[in-house]
Amino acid sequence: MTNTIKFGIFTTIVIGISTWLFIEANHELTLFSKIKADYVDKFGGEKRLGNLLEWIGKDNSKELEFEYKQLEKRAKMYLSSAYYFIGGIGLLLIGYVLLLQSTFPFQRSNNPFFATGILVVSAIGLILGVSIPMLEITALANNLNLNLLDSNLQDIPFLGLFMPDEKLELDQTFDGKMIFWYKSKSILELSISLLQQGNILVGLAVPTFSIIIPLFKLIGTGILIWKPKHNGNLGTILGKLSKWSMADVFIVAIVLSFASVNNMSEGIKLEAALLPGFYCFLAYCMLSIYSGRFLKKETLPAPFTT
Repeated sequence: MTNTIKFGIFTTIVIGISTWLFIEANHELTLFSKIKADYVDKFGGEKRLGNLLEWIGKDNSKELEFEYKQLEKRAKMYLSSAYYFIGGIGLLLIGYVLLLQSTFPFQRSNNPFFATGILVVSAIGLILGVSIPMLEITALANNLNLNLLDSNLQDIPFLGLFMPDEKLELDQTFDGKMIFWYKSKSILELSISLLQQGNILVGLAVPTFSIIIPLFKLIGTGILIWKPKHNGNLGTILGKLSKWSMADVFIVAIVLSFASVNNMSEGIKLEAALLPGFYCFLAYCMLSIYSGRFLKKETLPAPFTT
């Protein structure tokens, strides 16, 4: 059996299993996001502020807190399952790299299979990193207090639209959590959302630096590994692009910072948490930096033999 056939078998198996694990992880994350969306339906500000029983002082905060904890428990279960599947992909790829290292040692200059394997792992990390959610943000208030002393009835959120123009004296506290907004997005979803909202510059910069250029670098590096004698304009272009190797990380950092402070009202706090997509993208960035060594002329393998 030739080296090419061995490499093809190993890689096909890894890609196939990784695809299955990715589908399962994405399914669990979809259920996780659905449960989180239910938070807004059950504990949303509009619903609670529109509940007359809460305005007249009916205290059901214990029931609401219990229901919130039940939903939170289910959400954590789905998220944990997603991490198990993503972790399975990680272990699989580590085993794949070790297998390639033992079968096709990179020190053997006539075997570029290990280098190509690193690119395959990088590509899987990139695909996972841009297609599954990387951040969740929840805007909420605990024990929200509305001081409506000497205020107009029409100033009451939501209900004020239907109220007469009269004064009201009321100091009302809504016990427990009141959720106003929840979002979890992948880089790909975020790019589409930014473009739809008219943020053209950022909407184009995010996919350009985090999807298009990384894919070009991976494909170009693969070509140079297998065709090192053709290290002409392509090698020059990739060499210049390598100087921007951290631009994708910078773009993601800007997006996370933008999302964490955008359009928040006083009294409403943000709870943000990283999701699996972030760690997958981080793994890609680290592998991308490592794979840069394959662009150096002295480390480019000679034409391979089978």
